[in-house]
Amino acid sequence: DIARMKSLSLSSIILFLLCIVGFSSEAIAQDCLKVTKKGVVKVAGLNKKGTCGKRGVLLSEIVSNSGVSVTGATGPQGPAGPTGATGAEGPAGPGLQSPLSFNGATFRPRHGSVDWSTSSSCVYQSGGTFNSVFNLALSLPNGATIDSFKYFYFDSSSTYDTELYLTVYDLSGVFHDEWDLISSGSSGDGVAERSDINHVVDNSLYTYVLNWRGRVAAGSQVKLCGVQVYFTPA
Repeated sequence: DIARMKSLSLSSIILFLLCIVGFSSEAIAQDCLKVTKKGVVKVAGLNKKGTCGKRGVLLSEIVSNSGVSVTGATGPQGPAGPTGATGAEGPAGPGLQSPLSFNGATFRPRHGSVDWSTSSSCVYQSGGTFNSVFNLALSLPNGATIDSFKYFYFDSSSTYDTELYLTVYDLSGVFHDEWDLISSGSSGDGVAERSDINHVVDNSLYTYVLNWRGRVAAGSQVKLCGVQVYFTPA
């Protein structure tokens, strides 16, 4: 019987193994193919002596002789590997342009002999020296770039216009640089803008001031209502 079992054709052995569900390489190494006295072929474990006995053959021996490769069952997934190193920092994004906003009522005359009044958030010269200057100190972050500024005004005079200046002085009070905006027309509310400043703030060398020149003869026909200074932080 053993001789007959060993001489089974390769195709018969493969068909037999395909009929066995859930076989692993561990089972093949520990189980036997046995022929009972009645001629029945079955799979059984090793006997107490750790052998297949006279009527059995190790499954591994049959598989080895047949040349069939048996793959063991897939084991459980291993633990996750360590986190990879952090990549290099990307390039810096563009700076965020921020405005500083002021209403006209915060401006004050440079000289004391000037009469002035406010109307809502606007200021105007109501008496005193002709074309007196009103100003407001600017506090800008060091290293920021001044990009542009806007002048919000009221102008209903057909005779007079008004000017707004962004002025840079050195620490001795000497004029260093200046950019101007002028009101125009006589239709009332208006906005003037200038965007060619491109000045880097250096508070160790300079001070920054907004200067507005009123028109006493025009009175409330010309008013400073607001200013916005746009800058990009360093």
